[in-house]
Amino acid sequence: MKCRHCEKEITNNDKFCVHCGATIEKENKPKEINPKTNKTKTSTSKENKRFSKGMITGITVLCLCVLIVGFFRTQFLSFTYTKLAQRQIGKDFDTALKYGEKAYALNHDSEILENIYVNRATGLVNKNPEQAVKYLKKANEYTGSATYNPLIAKAYLSDAKEKLEYDPDDALELVEEAIEYDKTKEALELYVKVCFAKADQDEVEDIDQSIKLMKVAFKYDKSKKVREKLVGLYLKKAERIYDFDMQGAIEIVNKAKLYGKSSNIDAFLANANKDFYNIGLEIPTSSNWVGSNEYIIYDSAQRELNDSDLSYMYEDILRLARNEIFARHGYVFKSPELQSYFDSKTWYNKNPSYDGYLNEIEKHNIECIKAEEERR
Repeated sequence: MKCRHCEKEITNNDKFCVHCGATIEKENKPKEINPKTNKTKTSTSKENKRFSKGMITGITVLCLCVLIVGFFRTQFLSFTYTKLAQRQIGKDFDTALKYGEKAYALNHDSEILENIYVNRATGLVNKNPEQAVKYLKKANEYTGSATYNPLIAKAYLSDAKEKLEYDPDDALELVEEAIEYDKTKEALELYVKVCFAKADQDEVEDIDQSIKLMKVAFKYDKSKKVREKLVGLYLKKAERIYDFDMQGAIEIVNKAKLYGKSSNIDAFLANANKDFYNIGLEIPTSSNWVGSNEYIIYDSAQRELNDSDLSYMYEDILRLARNEIFARHGYVFKSPELQSYFDSKTWYNKNPSYDGYLNEIEKHNIECIKAEEERR
């Protein structure tokens, strides 16, 4: 190897020329030749890198092309199936559903299936309520909400109306389902009507069940008609057991008083009083409907009341229950009617100096009873 400055011989490893002192540059070193390709190693490496980059770029472009084509193909098929399904809505349910499910499998957009099921159900609400409910529940599943609950309730009510005349049991279940989905005025009115029909059906064999049904109906409808029905059922039950359980019959009739006044109740108690007198006994005071010691709600000073304690009481009894809280303290009433009522109770003792003090439970219960009175 020669120095390019002085052209004298130097070794490959020299960094400076020993003759002229010039720096030996790297390019002066000979490049190794690859015997197979007759090219230097440096040029071969560069070509390999260029080839690798080209391959990666090509594969990347190919993958992107495949993805883009796949995306547009999916969008096209989804759009096509959706359009085909829309054309069949209202015409051919099965065909519309087939295309709708294919579209949903591609784009997971539930709107088309929702429309298919709702359209089908709408036409069946009155013709085939059971099938309509099935489709509407499917629509709810796809929306992930309770959007179609009102329509489901309407379908149940339609089915219940149809079955009311010949199958009150089934009708009752259907109305209860309707109320669960949408507690509308129509649903509650039909529920009361079904309760009447079911109570009439069960009256002979299971009068307790009839009373239970009408008590539930009373929660939704506190009309005179419902109260009279309850009073009548209690009286019938009392009459059935009177001959062998006079005291039990009196207890039952006194329960009837909770739902309203009736000349039949007065007549029953008058006859019972005569019968008790004839055998030398005094007619017993009910412990059920007025609690112990002739209270309407015997523990209203110790226990907080709730709606279920009061929902079955009619207005006059609620008024007495509210004033009974004051009467326990000996309050002297301005109303002659109230004063006369509480004077008849053995537990009542007048206390003109009573200052109106009530414990927290009593205050709560008075407000609770007032709220119930205002709802009537």
